[in-house]
Amino acid sequence: MKKIALFIPCYNEENRLKIAPFQKFIKANKGQIDFYFINDGSLDNTGKRINDNLVDEKTVFLIQLNKNLGKGNALREGIISIKDKEYHTYGFIDADMDIPLEQILKLYNNLIPSPYLMAISSRDLYRSIKISRFRSLSSVAMVFIANHIIQFKPELKDTQCGCKLFKSELLDICFKDPFISEWLFDIELFLRIKKDDPKSREKICEVPLRDLEKSGKSGFKIVENFKIFRQLYQINKHYR
Repeated sequence: MKKIALFIPCYNEENRLKIAPFQKFIKANKGQIDFYFINDGSLDNTGKRINDNLVDEKTVFLIQLNKNLGKGNALREGIISIKDKEYHTYGFIDADMDIPLEQILKLYNNLIPSPYLMAISSRDLYRSIKISRFRSLSSVAMVFIANHIIQFKPELKDTQCGCKLFKSELLDICFKDPFISEWLFDIELFLRIKKDDPKSREKICEVPLRDLEKSGKSGFKIVENFKIFRQLYQINKHYR
C-alpha cells in the first residue's frame, strides 16, 4: 500500500471521541497510514485527550489550531502544515465515527488500481434506518441542492459524506485557496475539480457505505439549516 495521509478534524470532541476504536485501527494500519488529528480551536480538552491517548510522533500527529476555522479550512490548514511531506493519497474522515474507519480502506481499494483521482463514500440516504428521520430528510435535500449547483452528469449520490480519499494530483486544485463555507466545503471541492477539468466527473468513483455506526446525539442544530442555505447561496454565487 502506498502511504496515505488521513486527516481527522475535531471540534469539541472530548466527550464523544472513541479512543479504543482509533487505537485498534491505528495499530492495524501503521506503516500504511499516517494519522493527523486536527484540533480545530476546541473549547474543551479535545487536544489533550488526543495527545495523551493517540499521538506517537511517528505515525499519529496532532495539529493544533488556535481558533475554530470550520471543517473545510481546518482540513486545508492541516494539509498545508505537512506540505513538505509527500504522500500518494490524502483523505479525511469524521471524528464522530458515524462512518466506520475501515471505509477509508474500501475507498483506497477502489482508487489505487484505477484511473480515478478521487473516491468518495456514498450513503443510502433513503433506506438507512440508523439515521434520524429529520437528519435523513435534511441530507437528501442537501444532496439534491448540491447536485443542482455542481451539475455533474451523472449526479453524485451523496456529496456530503465525511469520508473521502484523493490522489496527490488534486491537492493544489482542491486546497490552494481557503473555502468560503464553514460546513459545505465538499461542494466547493467538486466545483474546483470541475473548473480545472470539465470532464472531472469521470475521475470520481462512489463507494457504497453500507454500515453506519450510531454515535449518539448529533451536535447539529436545526437553526444551523438557515446558515446552510445562506452558505449555499454564497457558494453558488462565487463559483458561477
